[in-house]
Amino acid sequence: MVPEANEKHWERGHRAAFVSMLGECLRELGHDKDPAVAYARLVYEREQTLAKLRRLCDEHGDNEWENELHLSDIIEKHLVAPWEDRMEADALERKEEYSDDDG
Repeated sequence: MVPEANEKHWERGHRAAFVSMLGECLRELGHDKDPAVAYARLVYEREQTLAKLRRLCDEHGDNEWENELHLSDIIEKHLVAPWEDRMEADALERKEEYSDDDG
């Protein structure tokens, strides 16, 4: 792995550790109506979502996005669009193979 890739993996692991600690803290705090706890829960859920999106984008899209990007933009531009492009390219390839078999 190149050093830049190692650094990205380290950063993701470091971030995951803090998210895990935040989750533990929220479990200990319970379901309080405190706005600070509610905000922390949203941060926790977003971090979990980002981690899942990173894995999905790694497999089916691209990971060239910042964590601050709006979730719908991540899904649309970095997961759905690359996946659709790949599906379209695969369909064209199959069509060409089918045409070659007929010729």
